[in-house]
Amino acid sequence: MPTYKQLDNSPELVQIFLDHMEWLRLVKEKKGYLTKEETLLRGNLEGADLSGYEFKLVDMSYMNLTEANFNDCRFFGVNLYGANASNANFYNAQFYRTNLWNSCFYDCDFTKTSLNQSKLHHSFFLKSNFKGSTFNDVDAKGAFLVRTET
Repeated sequence: MPTYKQLDNSPELVQIFLDHMEWLRLVKEKKGYLTKEETLLRGNLEGADLSGYEFKLVDMSYMNLTEANFNDCRFFGVNLYGANASNANFYNAQFYRTNLWNSCFYDCDFTKTSLNQSKLHHSFFLKSNFKGSTFNDVDAKGAFLVRTET
């Protein structure tokens, strides 16, 4: 079993996730528009190299994952609802009980990725690569795979 890097060992990542949790709370509870400062709390992992990390029971819904590198990562019980990613890499990533509902992935690499007991409802995958990937007990109701390699 591989050893994964833990999020709590990176103060910068911990702060991104804490800010994102506050943004999610504000979006849910606040009446009216968010201030500019409040909108900046939304999780943005654009261009981040997160290779080898374990994401366990975290809420990454609506995060920007553009050009992020998640190679050799493990996602366990993660909420990626409404996430947006283009040119992101998930090579050899492991998804277990992960929620990918209503997410959009454009030109992403999922080569040799394993998806187990995960939900892809109404997610959109355009020009993404799934060569050598495995899907076990995946619920893909309403998911779109357009010009995607498998």
